[in-house]
Amino acid sequence: MPILSMIGVGAAEVAAARGEHRDSAMLLGAAARLRGAEDPTEPRIAAMTREGRAALGDEAYDAAYAAGWALDTQAARARVDPAHRSGPAPVIESGQARLA
Repeated sequence: MPILSMIGVGAAEVAAARGEHRDSAMLLGAAARLRGAEDPTEPRIAAMTREGRAALGDEAYDAAYAAGWALDTQAARARVDPAHRSGPAPVIESGQARLA
């Protein structure tokens, strides 16, 4: 699902531009889930990661990214879908992520 992961990265850029770094990190995690692997060398992802870590701190950034990565494919697709951007953020319970 590389196309959906690209949409997720774009949505993460929008969130970062709005100063919503936690949401940006979660979207990057969801995009990585859809891609099937992390891509820290992609310049846009690397820049958002640096900015997110600077804004949130390493621990909070890692937690938000992990929440996106923990989503199953269906939830990750819904999370990066621009039509659902105003919808609920995922909730993590017992190590499982789901949409609220």
